[in-house]
Amino acid sequence: MPPVSPEIPCPWCEQATSVAGSACVACGARLVVADRFRLTGLFGRGGMGTVYRGRDLMGEHGVVAVKVGRLASAGDWEAVERFERGAKVLAGLSHPGVPRVLGQETTPNGTLALVTEALLGGSLHHRVTVEQRRLGAAEVVALLRSLLELVAWLHARLPPILHRDIKPQNILFREPGGWEPVLVDFDTVAAPEGRRSGLTVVGTIGYTAPEQFAGIVTPSSDLYALGVSLLLVATHQEPMDLPRDREGRFDVADQLAGLPQAARAVLLRLVEPERSHRFASAQAALEALDAPSAAPPDPEADPGSVDAASGG
Repeated sequence: MPPVSPEIPCPWCEQATSVAGSACVACGARLVVADRFRLTGLFGRGGMGTVYRGRDLMGEHGVVAVKVGRLASAGDWEAVERFERGAKVLAGLSHPGVPRVLGQETTPNGTLALVTEALLGGSLHHRVTVEQRRLGAAEVVALLRSLLELVAWLHARLPPILHRDIKPQNILFREPGGWEPVLVDFDTVAAPEGRRSGLTVVGTIGYTAPEQFAGIVTPSSDLYALGVSLLLVATHQEPMDLPRDREGRFDVADQLAGLPQAARAVLLRLVEPERSHRFASAQAALEALDAPSAAPPDPEADPGSVDAASGG
């Protein structure tokens, strides 16, 4: 987690105030959300909102994260709608791979404050690019499997939950030593069918599936982003730095040579630029990951039998 600031923007009036006091120095509002979560610092600010560090005054949950959406007065009503939709989606989920929602409150200025467990193990991106942690082949496969299982579960909801912005920065961990992934930032979840617009592109350059830039989002779009995230883990190179062939495919087969054959094949198929060439579902990718590899050639076999069978 990034360092926590001793001064924060008040979630009610957005004026700077110290966390040392119990109330905002500008508007006098208590620095408490949902009547029990005391704001104690600032984790960070982004385009969709501000994430505070907090503690549970009732002592049940310890450290929490409080995300407050961007003000509607900023003029971007669509961003506010995405934040509120993401909060609603997340509040309805119960899975080890998504953050636990602990509370929520609508602020006096009309935005939503969402309280979740704090994920203190950092992001996948930070572990790979800053801490330079390297995983063995078995650990890469385990991480790939965990993420595929999570995405399969999300896509199986009714309606399906399409994240649209899977990337190493949005894959966090609960503890510094653990590798069980938790997917965050559900503000980007696609609206239900019939309410989607192709006018807004959501995603991150390098990780976003090509078709999303045309406003098309399908389950295979999430699979592409998942696959590229694993390429960072396996190669320690950002996607924009990886070589590609003439068709736009990642030319990384040599860099994945240390992975088991099935995992290598699955990973390369996940990141096919043409969506019709990818797996149709995360479940199909899991089945391919578990499929027995082709049997190795029998060294005792008659070397001439191959030629005879091929007509040579």
